[in-house]
Amino acid sequence: MYTLGIDVLISRKEKTGVEWYTHYLIREMKKNTPENWRVFLYSLYGEDFTKDLKNDNWQWKQLAWPPRRFWTQFRLSYEMFRNRPNVLFSPHNLLPWIHPHSPKKSEYSVTTIHDVGALLHQDLYSLDDFRRQSVGLSLAKVHAEKIFVPTKATEKDLIKYADFSEDKIVVTPLGVDIARYHPGLNLENIKQKYNLKRPYLLYVGRIDAKKNLPVLLEAFEDNQEVNKDFDLVLAGSRNFKFKDEEFEIAYKKLGKKGRLLGYVPEEDLPALYCGANAFVFPSMYEGFGLPVIQALACGVPSLVSEISVLREVTHGNALFAPPTSLENWSSALSKIVYDNNFRETLKQRGPCIAEQYSWEACAKKTWQ
Repeated sequence: MYTLGIDVLISRKEKTGVEWYTHYLIREMKKNTPENWRVFLYSLYGEDFTKDLKNDNWQWKQLAWPPRRFWTQFRLSYEMFRNRPNVLFSPHNLLPWIHPHSPKKSEYSVTTIHDVGALLHQDLYSLDDFRRQSVGLSLAKVHAEKIFVPTKATEKDLIKYADFSEDKIVVTPLGVDIARYHPGLNLENIKQKYNLKRPYLLYVGRIDAKKNLPVLLEAFEDNQEVNKDFDLVLAGSRNFKFKDEEFEIAYKKLGKKGRLLGYVPEEDLPALYCGANAFVFPSMYEGFGLPVIQALACGVPSLVSEISVLREVTHGNALFAPPTSLENWSSALSKIVYDNNFRETLKQRGPCIAEQYSWEACAKKTWQ
Protein backbone atom coordinates (compact mmCIF):
# COMPACT_ATOMS: atom_id res chain seq x y z
CA MET A 1 0.00 0.00 0.00
CA TYR A 2 1.38 3.41 -1.04
CA THR A 3 0.41 6.59 0.80
CA LEU A 4 -0.24 10.05 -0.62
CA GLY A 5 -0.57 13.16 1.52
CA ILE A 6 -2.22 16.31 0.12
CA ASP A 7 -1.91 19.74 1.71
CA VAL A 8 -5.39 21.32 1.53
CA LEU A 9 -4.64 24.23 3.86
CA ILE A 10 -5.99 26.94 1.55
CA SER A 11 -9.42 25.40 0.98
CA ARG A 12 -11.43 28.33 2.32
CA LYS A 13 -15.15 29.00 1.89
CA GLU A 14 -14.66 31.98 -0.46
CA LYS A 15 -12.72 30.05 -3.06
CA THR A 16 -10.83 31.61 -5.95
CA GLY A 17 -8.59 30.03 -8.58
CA VAL A 18 -6.16 27.91 -6.53
CA GLU A 19 -8.87 26.90 -4.07
CA TRP A 20 -11.20 25.79 -6.86
CA TYR A 21 -8.34 23.86 -8.46
CA THR A 22 -7.76 22.03 -5.16
CA HIS A 23 -11.48 21.41 -4.63
CA TYR A 24 -12.24 19.98 -8.09
CA LEU A 25 -8.96 18.11 -8.45
CA ILE A 26 -9.48 16.27 -5.16
CA ARG A 27 -13.10 15.52 -6.03
CA GLU A 28 -12.03 13.86 -9.28
CA MET A 29 -8.92 12.19 -7.83
CA LYS A 30 -11.19 10.41 -5.35
CA LYS A 31 -13.10 8.84 -8.21
CA ASN A 32 -9.93 7.48 -9.79
CA THR A 33 -7.92 6.32 -6.77
CA PRO A 34 -5.69 3.34 -7.61
CA GLU A 35 -6.52 0.33 -5.45
CA ASN A 36 -3.07 0.22 -3.86
CA TRP A 37 -3.07 3.86 -2.67
CA ARG A 38 -4.24 5.44 0.57
CA VAL A 39 -4.69 9.22 0.75
CA PHE A 40 -4.45 11.65 3.66
CA LEU A 41 -5.74 15.22 3.42
CA TYR A 42 -3.96 17.65 5.75
CA SER A 43 -5.69 20.86 6.79
CA LEU A 44 -5.71 23.53 9.48
CA TYR A 45 -9.38 24.29 8.85
CA GLY A 46 -12.50 22.23 9.47
CA GLU A 47 -13.59 21.38 5.92
CA ASP A 48 -13.72 17.62 5.48
CA PHE A 49 -13.23 16.62 1.84
CA THR A 50 -14.09 13.00 2.64
CA LYS A 51 -17.56 13.49 4.18
CA ASP A 52 -19.42 12.91 0.90
CA LEU A 53 -17.22 10.07 -0.30
CA LYS A 54 -17.71 6.35 0.20
CA ASN A 55 -14.04 5.54 -0.10
CA ASP A 56 -12.21 4.05 2.87
CA ASN A 57 -8.87 4.80 1.25
CA TRP A 58 -9.24 8.56 1.92
CA GLN A 59 -8.78 10.08 5.36
CA TRP A 60 -8.98 13.71 6.47
CA LYS A 61 -6.54 14.92 9.14
CA GLN A 62 -7.02 18.31 10.78
CA LEU A 63 -3.65 19.46 12.13
CA ALA A 64 -4.24 21.98 14.92
CA TRP A 65 -1.94 24.99 14.98
CA PRO A 66 -3.14 27.88 17.20
CA PRO A 67 -0.70 30.46 15.75
CA ARG A 68 -2.25 29.72 12.30
CA ARG A 69 0.60 31.50 10.49
CA PHE A 70 3.40 29.33 9.07
CA TRP A 71 1.22 26.21 9.35
CA THR A 72 2.86 24.62 6.31
CA GLN A 73 6.44 25.23 7.41
CA PHE A 74 5.99 24.19 11.05
CA ARG A 75 2.85 22.11 11.68
CA LEU A 76 2.86 20.18 8.42
CA SER A 77 6.63 19.73 8.70
CA TYR A 78 6.08 18.16 12.12
CA GLU A 79 3.49 15.79 10.64
CA MET A 80 5.97 14.84 7.92
CA PHE A 81 8.58 14.14 10.61
CA ARG A 82 6.22 11.87 12.55
CA ASN A 83 4.07 10.23 9.83
CA ARG A 84 5.66 10.70 6.45
CA PRO A 85 3.68 9.45 3.38
CA ASN A 86 5.34 8.01 0.29
CA VAL A 87 4.35 11.09 -1.68
CA LEU A 88 3.44 14.58 -0.49
CA PHE A 89 1.47 16.79 -2.91
CA SER A 90 1.18 20.54 -2.39
CA PRO A 91 -1.42 21.99 -4.82
CA HIS A 92 -0.45 25.57 -3.94
CA ASN A 93 3.23 26.11 -4.67
CA LEU A 94 4.70 25.71 -1.17
CA LEU A 95 6.30 22.57 0.23
CA PRO A 96 6.98 22.30 3.98
CA TRP A 97 10.59 22.38 5.08
CA ILE A 98 10.39 18.72 6.11
CA HIS A 99 8.97 16.54 3.33
CA PRO A 100 9.42 13.13 1.66
CA HIS A 101 12.63 13.21 -0.39
CA SER A 102 14.23 9.78 -0.44
CA PRO A 103 14.02 8.12 -3.88
CA LYS A 104 15.66 4.95 -2.51
CA LYS A 105 12.65 4.52 -0.22
CA SER A 106 10.17 5.61 -2.93
CA GLU A 107 9.50 8.86 -1.07
CA TYR A 108 8.89 12.00 -3.14
CA SER A 109 7.34 15.45 -3.01
CA VAL A 110 5.42 17.10 -5.84
CA THR A 111 3.76 20.49 -6.15
CA THR A 112 1.69 22.67 -8.45
CA ILE A 113 3.09 26.05 -9.47
CA HIS A 114 0.22 28.08 -10.87
CA ASP A 115 2.23 31.09 -12.03
CA VAL A 116 5.32 33.20 -11.39
CA GLY A 117 3.46 36.50 -11.35
CA ALA A 118 5.16 37.81 -8.21
CA LEU A 119 8.55 37.46 -9.91
CA LEU A 120 7.49 39.20 -13.12
CA HIS A 121 5.26 41.92 -11.63
CA GLN A 122 6.57 42.64 -8.15
CA ASP A 123 4.75 45.99 -8.11
CA LEU A 124 1.39 44.17 -8.26
CA TYR A 125 2.03 41.93 -5.25
CA SER A 126 2.64 42.51 -1.56
CA LEU A 127 6.08 41.86 -0.12
CA ASP A 128 4.67 38.83 1.76
CA ASP A 129 3.29 37.37 -1.48
CA PHE A 130 6.62 37.91 -3.23
CA ARG A 131 8.56 36.25 -0.42
CA ARG A 132 6.15 33.33 -0.24
CA GLN A 133 6.39 32.67 -3.98
CA SER A 134 10.18 33.00 -3.90
CA VAL A 135 10.47 30.46 -1.08
CA GLY A 136 8.03 28.13 -2.81
CA LEU A 137 9.93 28.26 -6.08
CA SER A 138 13.26 27.65 -4.34
CA LEU A 139 11.95 24.59 -2.48
CA ALA A 140 10.26 23.22 -5.60
CA LYS A 141 13.33 23.63 -7.77
CA VAL A 142 15.52 21.64 -5.38
CA HIS A 143 13.12 19.15 -3.76
CA ALA A 144 10.09 18.51 -6.00
CA GLU A 145 10.25 15.34 -8.06
CA LYS A 146 7.56 16.66 -10.42
CA ILE A 147 6.00 20.09 -10.83
CA PHE A 148 2.50 20.47 -12.23
CA VAL A 149 1.65 23.65 -14.16
CA PRO A 150 -1.74 24.63 -15.65
CA THR A 151 -0.51 25.90 -19.03
CA LYS A 152 2.40 25.78 -21.44
CA ALA A 153 2.76 29.53 -20.89
CA THR A 154 3.50 28.92 -17.20
CA GLU A 155 5.92 26.15 -18.13
CA LYS A 156 7.83 28.58 -20.37
CA ASP A 157 7.88 31.21 -17.61
CA LEU A 158 9.28 28.72 -15.09
CA ILE A 159 12.06 27.72 -17.46
CA LYS A 160 12.87 31.25 -18.62
CA TYR A 161 12.51 33.31 -15.44
CA ALA A 162 13.07 30.80 -12.62
CA ASP A 163 15.58 28.48 -14.34
CA PHE A 164 13.59 25.26 -13.84
CA SER A 165 14.46 22.04 -15.61
CA GLU A 166 11.97 21.13 -18.33
CA ASP A 167 12.04 17.43 -17.51
CA LYS A 168 10.55 18.10 -14.07
CA ILE A 169 7.49 19.92 -15.40
CA VAL A 170 4.15 18.33 -16.32
CA VAL A 171 1.38 20.44 -17.89
CA THR A 172 -2.00 19.51 -16.34
CA PRO A 173 -4.61 21.91 -17.79
CA LEU A 174 -7.39 22.87 -15.39
CA GLY A 175 -11.04 22.10 -16.05
CA VAL A 176 -14.58 23.42 -16.02
CA ASP A 177 -17.69 21.70 -14.72
CA ILE A 178 -19.80 21.73 -17.90
CA ALA A 179 -22.70 20.13 -16.04
CA ARG A 180 -22.89 23.40 -14.12
CA TYR A 181 -21.49 25.92 -16.62
CA HIS A 182 -23.41 25.84 -19.90
CA PRO A 183 -25.63 28.13 -22.00
CA GLY A 184 -29.38 28.49 -21.68
CA LEU A 185 -29.79 28.86 -17.92
CA ASN A 186 -32.80 30.56 -16.36
CA LEU A 187 -31.85 34.15 -15.59
CA GLU A 188 -34.83 35.60 -13.76
CA ASN A 189 -33.87 34.47 -10.27
CA ILE A 190 -30.29 35.70 -10.60
CA LYS A 191 -31.37 39.09 -11.94
CA GLN A 192 -33.80 39.52 -9.06
CA LYS A 193 -31.30 38.37 -6.43
CA TYR A 194 -28.63 40.86 -7.54
CA ASN A 195 -31.04 43.56 -8.72
CA LEU A 196 -29.76 43.51 -12.31
CA LYS A 197 -32.29 45.64 -14.15
CA ARG A 198 -30.18 46.70 -17.16
CA PRO A 199 -28.05 44.74 -19.65
CA TYR A 200 -24.57 44.30 -18.22
CA LEU A 201 -20.95 43.45 -18.89
CA LEU A 202 -19.43 41.07 -16.35
CA TYR A 203 -16.05 40.71 -14.68
CA VAL A 204 -15.43 37.74 -12.35
CA GLY A 205 -12.33 37.49 -10.17
CA ARG A 206 -10.61 39.00 -7.21
CA ILE A 207 -10.48 42.75 -6.81
CA ASP A 208 -6.74 43.29 -6.60
CA ALA A 209 -3.86 44.98 -8.36
CA LYS A 210 -2.88 42.29 -10.86
CA LYS A 211 -6.41 42.21 -12.29
CA ASN A 212 -5.81 45.67 -13.78
CA LEU A 213 -9.36 46.86 -13.14
CA PRO A 214 -8.73 50.65 -13.37
CA VAL A 215 -8.09 50.26 -17.12
CA LEU A 216 -11.42 48.47 -17.55
CA LEU A 217 -13.31 51.01 -15.42
CA GLU A 218 -11.80 54.00 -17.21
CA ALA A 219 -12.37 52.47 -20.66
CA PHE A 220 -16.00 51.79 -19.75
CA GLU A 221 -16.48 55.36 -18.54
CA ASP A 222 -14.73 56.72 -21.63
CA ASN A 223 -17.00 54.79 -24.03
CA GLN A 224 -20.23 56.71 -23.58
CA GLU A 225 -22.08 54.67 -26.20
CA VAL A 226 -21.47 51.46 -24.25
CA ASN A 227 -22.10 52.85 -20.76
CA LYS A 228 -25.35 54.40 -21.99
CA ASP A 229 -26.67 50.91 -22.85
CA PHE A 230 -24.96 48.71 -20.25
CA ASP A 231 -23.93 48.46 -16.60
CA LEU A 232 -20.54 47.08 -15.54
CA VAL A 233 -20.85 44.31 -12.94
CA LEU A 234 -17.83 43.20 -10.90
CA ALA A 235 -18.21 39.86 -9.10
CA GLY A 236 -15.44 39.07 -6.65
CA SER A 237 -14.11 39.71 -3.18
CA ARG A 238 -11.55 42.38 -2.45
CA ASN A 239 -8.08 41.16 -1.65
CA PHE A 240 -7.74 42.14 2.00
CA LYS A 241 -4.33 43.69 1.21
CA PHE A 242 -5.67 45.69 -1.73
CA LYS A 243 -6.20 49.41 -1.13
CA ASP A 244 -5.86 51.03 -4.51
CA GLU A 245 -6.81 54.69 -4.77
CA GLU A 246 -6.89 54.56 -8.59
CA PHE A 247 -9.48 51.77 -8.51
CA GLU A 248 -11.64 53.58 -5.95
CA ILE A 249 -11.65 56.82 -7.95
CA ALA A 250 -12.45 55.06 -11.24
CA TYR A 251 -15.22 52.99 -9.66
CA LYS A 252 -16.90 55.99 -8.02
CA LYS A 253 -16.97 57.81 -11.38
CA LEU A 254 -19.26 55.11 -12.79
CA GLY A 255 -21.99 55.91 -10.30
CA LYS A 256 -25.03 53.63 -10.66
CA LYS A 257 -23.60 52.10 -13.85
CA GLY A 258 -20.95 50.29 -11.81
CA ARG A 259 -22.01 47.35 -9.61
CA LEU A 260 -19.62 45.71 -7.13
CA LEU A 261 -21.34 42.50 -6.02
CA GLY A 262 -18.62 41.13 -3.75
CA TYR A 263 -18.02 37.39 -3.58
CA VAL A 264 -20.63 35.44 -5.54
CA PRO A 265 -21.20 31.77 -4.54
CA GLU A 266 -20.60 29.22 -7.27
CA GLU A 267 -24.24 28.19 -7.47
CA ASP A 268 -25.02 31.71 -8.77
CA LEU A 269 -22.09 32.15 -11.15
CA PRO A 270 -23.30 30.16 -14.21
CA ALA A 271 -26.54 32.14 -14.52
CA LEU A 272 -24.64 35.37 -13.85
CA TYR A 273 -22.37 34.54 -16.81
CA CYS A 274 -25.29 33.56 -19.04
CA GLY A 275 -27.10 36.82 -18.31
CA ALA A 276 -24.12 38.95 -19.33
CA ASN A 277 -23.94 40.57 -22.73
CA ALA A 278 -20.16 40.09 -22.60
CA PHE A 279 -17.44 38.94 -20.21
CA VAL A 280 -14.49 41.30 -19.65
CA PHE A 281 -11.15 40.31 -18.09
CA PRO A 282 -8.30 42.90 -18.17
CA SER A 283 -5.79 40.97 -16.03
CA MET A 284 -2.09 41.79 -16.32
CA TYR A 285 -1.00 38.22 -15.63
CA GLU A 286 -2.57 34.77 -15.14
CA GLY A 287 -1.46 31.20 -14.67
CA PHE A 288 -4.63 29.89 -16.30
CA GLY A 289 -7.70 32.13 -15.86
CA LEU A 290 -10.59 29.92 -14.69
CA PRO A 291 -13.27 32.63 -15.12
CA VAL A 292 -12.38 32.90 -18.81
CA ILE A 293 -13.06 29.19 -19.41
CA GLN A 294 -16.26 29.40 -17.38
CA ALA A 295 -17.43 32.28 -19.57
CA LEU A 296 -16.62 30.31 -22.74
CA ALA A 297 -18.54 27.31 -21.38
CA CYS A 298 -21.59 29.54 -20.89
CA GLY A 299 -21.31 30.88 -24.46
CA VAL A 300 -20.55 34.45 -23.41
CA PRO A 301 -18.55 36.62 -25.87
CA SER A 302 -15.35 37.56 -24.07
CA LEU A 303 -12.97 40.52 -24.17
CA VAL A 304 -9.71 39.61 -22.43
CA SER A 305 -6.14 40.81 -22.08
CA GLU A 306 -3.70 40.17 -24.88
CA ILE A 307 -1.40 37.89 -22.85
CA SER A 308 -0.01 34.55 -23.95
CA VAL A 309 -1.80 32.39 -21.37
CA LEU A 310 -5.24 33.67 -22.37
CA ARG A 311 -4.45 33.13 -26.05
CA GLU A 312 -3.56 29.56 -25.10
CA VAL A 313 -6.57 28.64 -22.96
CA THR A 314 -9.18 30.29 -25.22
CA HIS A 315 -7.64 28.86 -28.41
CA GLY A 316 -7.98 32.41 -29.74
CA ASN A 317 -11.76 32.43 -29.26
CA ALA A 318 -12.02 35.88 -27.69
CA LEU A 319 -11.46 39.54 -28.47
CA PHE A 320 -8.04 40.60 -27.21
CA ALA A 321 -6.78 44.02 -26.09
CA PRO A 322 -3.37 45.02 -24.64
CA PRO A 323 -3.84 45.21 -20.86
CA THR A 324 -2.26 48.67 -20.52
CA SER A 325 -3.98 50.40 -23.47
CA LEU A 326 -6.99 52.42 -22.36
CA GLU A 327 -7.73 53.43 -25.97
CA ASN A 328 -7.75 49.83 -27.20
CA TRP A 329 -9.96 48.67 -24.36
CA SER A 330 -12.43 51.46 -25.01
CA SER A 331 -12.78 50.61 -28.69
CA ALA A 332 -12.84 46.86 -27.98
CA LEU A 333 -15.82 47.33 -25.67
CA SER A 334 -17.83 48.61 -28.64
CA LYS A 335 -16.86 45.64 -30.80
CA ILE A 336 -17.65 43.00 -28.17
CA VAL A 337 -21.19 44.34 -27.59
CA TYR A 338 -22.23 45.67 -31.01
CA ASP A 339 -20.53 43.46 -33.64
CA ASN A 340 -23.26 40.80 -33.89
CA ASN A 341 -21.51 38.55 -36.43
CA PHE A 342 -18.32 38.46 -34.37
CA ARG A 343 -20.30 37.87 -31.18
CA GLU A 344 -22.20 34.96 -32.71
CA THR A 345 -18.95 33.26 -33.74
CA LEU A 346 -17.57 33.54 -30.20
CA LYS A 347 -20.82 32.29 -28.66
CA GLN A 348 -20.97 29.19 -30.85
CA ARG A 349 -17.32 28.19 -30.47
CA GLY A 350 -16.99 28.89 -26.74
CA PRO A 351 -18.76 25.81 -25.30
CA CYS A 352 -16.93 23.52 -27.77
CA ILE A 353 -13.57 24.85 -26.60
CA ALA A 354 -14.56 24.61 -22.92
CA GLU A 355 -15.42 20.92 -23.35
CA GLN A 356 -11.71 20.28 -23.92
CA TYR A 357 -10.99 21.31 -20.32
CA SER A 358 -11.97 18.50 -17.96
CA TRP A 359 -11.30 18.14 -14.22
CA GLU A 360 -11.43 14.38 -14.75
CA ALA A 361 -8.60 14.58 -17.29
CA CYS A 362 -6.63 16.86 -14.96
CA ALA A 363 -7.03 14.36 -12.10
CA LYS A 364 -6.11 11.34 -14.20
CA LYS A 365 -2.95 13.00 -15.48
CA THR A 366 -2.04 14.05 -11.95
CA TRP A 367 -2.44 10.47 -10.69
CA GLN A 368 -0.41 9.19 -13.62
